[in-house]
Amino acid sequence: MILPATIFIIFRTFVQYVCDDYAANSGECNTLLKKGVAETLPDIRSAYFLKAMEADNEAVQITFAKYHIGFLATNTTYASEAEIINEACKMPAMALEFLDWTAGILPLFVVWVVFSMWRRSRYLKCCKRKPMQVVEIQQPEIELTAPPKDTPPRSPLNVPIYLKQRDYRQEPLEKEQPKGIRRRTARPARKKNEGPSVLDKLSSLSPSLKNRIMGDDPIV
Repeated sequence: MILPATIFIIFRTFVQYVCDDYAANSGECNTLLKKGVAETLPDIRSAYFLKAMEADNEAVQITFAKYHIGFLATNTTYASEAEIINEACKMPAMALEFLDWTAGILPLFVVWVVFSMWRRSRYLKCCKRKPMQVVEIQQPEIELTAPPKDTPPRSPLNVPIYLKQRDYRQEPLEKEQPKGIRRRTARPARKKNEGPSVLDKLSSLSPSLKNRIMGDDPIV
């Protein structure tokens, strides 16, 4: 908002300076114009109006050249004496109306800028953060009995219980797991030997041989 207003104020001030300088340089033009209006003879009156137009064009060129806008200067011509009387030795009607409509805008702009700065400074003052108070915490001094460790202590390894109670000298670390459940098959019954028993065989022996086997008869 401030930037467009500033540009407008600069443009309006520039136009005002150009009009003031033109009014200062067009003194000769106004003098010749007044003499031409007061003259009653047509020839002398036309001569005054012609001199006034030349003085007007010269004043415009000098003024525009001062502000480096000489490319806008042109030789103005008028169709009648009435136009010369009403429009000669004056800035264009558009520029004069613009200055009339914007008269007093510069003081209002200054007041508005000052008010905006005051309101902004007040807002910053109200919203200014309070300084934070830093509280220092005093920690008790610890006497070091050993140099500090760079790395944190390691947690103990989780060894399974069966590995702790294992006797590595008697059995391997890894036991073979049975692949499946084995079923025991019943053994076939032994067949009884057909034939005479031992008692039958002993009874069939002779008494002397039986005594020798049993140990009753001494060996001769």
